[in-house]
Amino acid sequence: MRLTRFIDETCVAEEPHELFRRAIELSEALSFPWVAYASPTHHGKASIVTAPYPTILTNYPTGWLEQYYRERYERIDPVISNSWQYSTGFKWADVYRAKDTTDEQKQMLNSASEFGLRSGVSIPLFGPNSSLAIMSFARQEPIEVADSVMVELRLAAYQFHSIASEIIMKDRTDKNKYKLSRRECECLYWAALGKSSWDISKIIGISESTVNYHIKNTMYKLGTSNRIFTVVKAIKLGLVNL
Repeated sequence: MRLTRFIDETCVAEEPHELFRRAIELSEALSFPWVAYASPTHHGKASIVTAPYPTILTNYPTGWLEQYYRERYERIDPVISNSWQYSTGFKWADVYRAKDTTDEQKQMLNSASEFGLRSGVSIPLFGPNSSLAIMSFARQEPIEVADSVMVELRLAAYQFHSIASEIIMKDRTDKNKYKLSRRECECLYWAALGKSSWDISKIIGISESTVNYHIKNTMYKLGTSNRIFTVVKAIKLGLVNL
């Protein structure tokens, strides 16, 4: 019943944020409050987080996302490397215990656990031309994941990926539907250069709260979950030119 409802609701979703909200609702019902989805790239076995950036939807803790990008963990992320080996999905605990997991990779997973991401499941989603998308579900409690839950998460990921691929391809061919104001583009431009809201307020002569207001508006319009991915998507769509 739960999975059937999820399929019905996602089939009529028209925007990424609407689709992702449904995924979070299902994931939370299965005791996984955090979800991440990275759309396909076409770089063979290269890192999934390479330019051009994939579409990324996630509600992971902001602190962890910032550390992930700052430390360039995509170079060593065992979730990415193991996705090429386990087509039906895998548990993070199994990856941590695997003989070929390096100390550096274990340290990365330990760092994730400090932000509450202590237990997780990742589902590889393969496509044509060696493309790979990954959907992960995470929680704080290091509880063994039942086989029935693994099956439900796997089916949910397949359904999400199917609908997301259609929406994302439509987004990439129709950037004109995103109506960002001049000021919103300006705020995103400076955010892309690493400026804080306070810095931006001084540069363009508006209050810090107004900067935050504009950036929140762009997050809503682009269907993103935080500032980092708002900037990434705006650059990818050509809405911000560096």
